[in-house]
Amino acid sequence: MGAEVMVISALLGAATSAQSARQQNRAMRNQRRNAQASLDAQKDNHKKRRDVVIGQQLTKAKLAMLKETDRKRKAIGSARASFATAGLSFEQGSGRQIGAQINLRSNINQELLATQLNWDLQQIQSDFAANTMASAAQYNQSMINAQAQMSNPLLAGLSGGLSGAQTGLSIQQGLG
Repeated sequence: MGAEVMVISALLGAATSAQSARQQNRAMRNQRRNAQASLDAQKDNHKKRRDVVIGQQLTKAKLAMLKETDRKRKAIGSARASFATAGLSFEQGSGRQIGAQINLRSNINQELLATQLNWDLQQIQSDFAANTMASAAQYNQSMINAQAQMSNPLLAGLSGGLSGAQTGLSIQQGLG
């Protein structure tokens, strides 16, 4: 009867430990799946926010460029009207120089607006890349943690079996 207690204890310990390792591994695989789903959701969220911000910047830039074009038309119209009221030609001499100056100033402003838009878009892309990398780093850390918590069911079974055998031996000696 003594050897049977030791063998039964060893088998129970091995089975319990192996089952526990399998359950823990299943939980870790689920954790990894959830982490991947979370990463995918974060990436999608970052992309959506980036697209919204880019859309807002483009709308803002278009509006600023339209305002600049309108300002240029008004300035040229006002200069033409002033020259016409004075009985002068806007197409020659001073009128032509003023028109060229208005056009030059408007072109410079348009270039500044385009440059600012380009910088804003680069900043948005940079922020998007940083957020994506931070999410990926968080995902990688989750994967490392999950992997560290996984165990080999065979080794767990052997360890549990040895522990169970030792317990069975102790019981046998206590009964003996």
